[in-house]
Formats: sequence, structure tokens, C-alpha cells
Amino acid sequence: MKKTSKFLLFTMATVLSLGMYSCDEIADATKQKVTVDAPDVEFTIDSTEYNMAKASQTADVVILDINMELSIADELENNGISVDKFVSGELANATLTITAPENVLLNFFDEISLFVVDGEEELLIANATSVDAESNTINLTCNNDNILDYINVDPVHIIIKVNPITYLPVPYVTITVSTAYQVEVEIL
Repeated sequence: MKKTSKFLLFTMATVLSLGMYSCDEIADATKQKVTVDAPDVEFTIDSTEYNMAKASQTADVVILDINMELSIADELENNGISVDKFVSGELANATLTITAPENVLLNFFDEISLFVVDGEEELLIANATSVDAESNTINLTCNNDNILDYINVDPVHIIIKVNPITYLPVPYVTITVSTAYQVEVEIL
């Protein structure tokens, strides 16, 4: 009888304590955010093409249009998290760094935008509206939009556009793009 009473008391206390939490709070407790670094992407801007685009500029100049393998799903599945458990995903950070030639600065454009693309639809996911002309690295501001539908497929179509303010003073510039994505997953 004592065991039954203790069990009944424990059950009632558990039910009452669960009543203090909303359904949303309980649902949120079953989710976890996981940050996944995507492979770096290195690309080269040819000054001839860039300078011609700058000369005839009627809109932003596309400096990168690439389909890239993010391998987010593979990375998470290697850690025991199934793709069907993904709830949302967003770009956590994006950094562009000039890696060659040395001593070239990001002073040839003043605005940069990073888009994820699905067919004809471009979704702005990160940008910078003021570029430090004295640096070879820029950290973009991420928009925190849910881009799960875009990053849950491989390859992902990425476009980078800039607003050029001057001509490229060297024959080429090599830039490395480093990104990380935050994926929210159900853990139960």
C-alpha cells in the first residue's frame, strides 16, 4: 500500500509540474541547435571581367555564382542526427577573406550580398553595407532567415553580388568564403 501511495503521489506531482509549462515550452525543450561548418569555397575574380562589369554597371556585379556541396546532412547524420529531424536552418556566419595576392584590400566594392538561390528566386541571407577598405577580411551580417529548404539539398546554389566602387587594381583576386550554418533538430 505504501508503494502504491508513493507512486500515486509521484505521478500527481509529475502531472502537476508538467501543467506549469506550456506546450511550446515542452516542444522547445525537445529541440537542439547544432552549428555545422561548411567547406570553405575559394574563387578567383578576374580583373578583366570585373572591370568590364564595373564599366558597364547597371546593377550589382555578380562575383560568384556557384553550386556548392555543404554536406550539412552528411555531417549531422555522421553524428546520429537524421535529416527528417531538421526543424529549421539558418546561416550562422559568413566571412570573406582575400587570400591572394598578398596586401590586397577589400577597397574595390562598398557593399556585398550573399544569396541562396532556388530556380529564379534569390533569398538574401547575409550582407555588409559598409566594407572596411583597410582590411582583407569581411564578416557579413546574417539575416537569420529559415533557409532549411535551400540547405537541405545538395548542391546549394549560392550567388555573391557586390556594388563596385573602383576598378580592380590587380590582374586577379582570390577570395575564400567561410560559412557555418545553424540547424535546429528534434532530439526526441
